Amino acid sequence: NIEGFSFLYLYAGSGAMGIEVLSRGASYAAFVDINKESIDCIKDNLLSLNIKEGYNIYRDLDTNILKQFQENKRSFDIVFLDPHYKKGKYEDIIRFIISNELINKGGIIVCESDHPINIDESQFSKCKTYKYGEINIYILWR
Repeated sequence: NIEGFSFLYLYAGSGAMGIEVLSRGASYAAFVDINKESIDCIKDNLLSLNIKEGYNIYRDLDTNILKQFQENKRSFDIVFLDPHYKKGKYEDIIRFIISNELINKGGIIVCESDHPINIDESQFSKCKTYKYGEINIYILWR
């Protein structure tokens, strides 16, 4: 149940996961991507589904937007990391999210990667890893 949750979608691509959480009752989604085509796609997808509120779209680098959220004391219930494979700075991003309290107590970070990543499990109450072929999914409970 994600009713009323806030969702941060880094490297949002088409925005599909953020649109899904909004359709399931999340109160807010922040879509972040640096690619103009991705931003246009997210806008088109939201428009085609008549979703007019409960979200913001940011065209910026991950580090820039995370610093902005930090400065504004913004935090999230769910953070989804899905960077382009082989380009993800997972450990740095997760460390920044935790150390700057961008994830709420009881929140979840979900990472999708094409390679194993080094997670400091002491920062989380529970960690699960799933492997689907070449893809690793990490679910980290705060």
